Amino acid sequence: MKKPFNSLLVSFFFLFLSQGESFIGSAAHAGELPPKNIQCDLQGKCVSTIDGAELIKITEDTYSIGDKNGRYDEKPIISAHLKSFYIDRTEVSNLRFETFIKATGHKPQGPWRRGYPEGGEDLPVRFVTWYDATAYAKWAGRRLPTETEWEAAGGSKRFPWGDQWDPSRSITALPWGHGPKSVSAGKDHSPFGVLNLSGNVREWVSDWYDRYAYSSYLVGKVIENPRGPKDGAKPQAHFIETNTAAGNERSTRKVARGASWAAKTPDLSRRSRRGAHNPSHWYNDIGFRCAISFSTSDGEKP
Repeated sequence: MKKPFNSLLVSFFFLFLSQGESFIGSAAHAGELPPKNIQCDLQGKCVSTIDGAELIKITEDTYSIGDKNGRYDEKPIISAHLKSFYIDRTEVSNLRFETFIKATGHKPQGPWRRGYPEGGEDLPVRFVTWYDATAYAKWAGRRLPTETEWEAAGGSKRFPWGDQWDPSRSITALPWGHGPKSVSAGKDHSPFGVLNLSGNVREWVSDWYDRYAYSSYLVGKVIENPRGPKDGAKPQAHFIETNTAAGNERSTRKVARGASWAAKTPDLSRRSRRGAHNPSHWYNDIGFRCAISFSTSDGEKP
């Protein structure tokens, strides 16, 4: 006996729901399919199938990067066009990093256990080198965000919540006290929902540091997906001519973005604040989060 057409349609609908929930959720919410290893539900919540991290989609758009009132390495403000990408909602926790260690046998260069007290599973992992962070991101099927992506994820204001400093929103030295808090703590959600971009721990990003990167772009021109100097980049001519060691930052220092629990002034928590550190060193206030391009069809590695 043949089933009525309406019954077949209902059966197909429920079969589609049971087997294609992540497709429906992402398509309805974003109009696009998420990257591999990322599943999105009907409400648009997206999670990595590898490490369980919640990811936030940052939509393709042109973003304002830098701060006209900031330091020398934050000027001038540039306009950056970025394609859609996902970024972790929170920093990578001790428990997730420990899971990575057990799954891969990776031997961290940094003494990350120092920041892992009893009961500290949800604290952000610290004392990790840039290379440790990169290894984790590769295992998780993602990568470290570029510093432009990291800044764009914080919105368009000086701080993730707006232009005025609010000490109750950010995990810094005041008023939270000593030490980092849970990766889910804090109230500094960006307009996209990304958490702790203004406190808790500073974060490794993928780029080599160039103190005059922004000034090398033409003001008024939209820059497509800005990146830091290439691996092994030579110092700029100015530094070579004056025999100034600072120019070597372009091949010896990686960028760390954001503020940490130790920050004592609002200036350190601004969205555009940049730092430069040796990628082979570890620090008690630097952790990381991961990102992934919406599409890697351009040959970009995760």
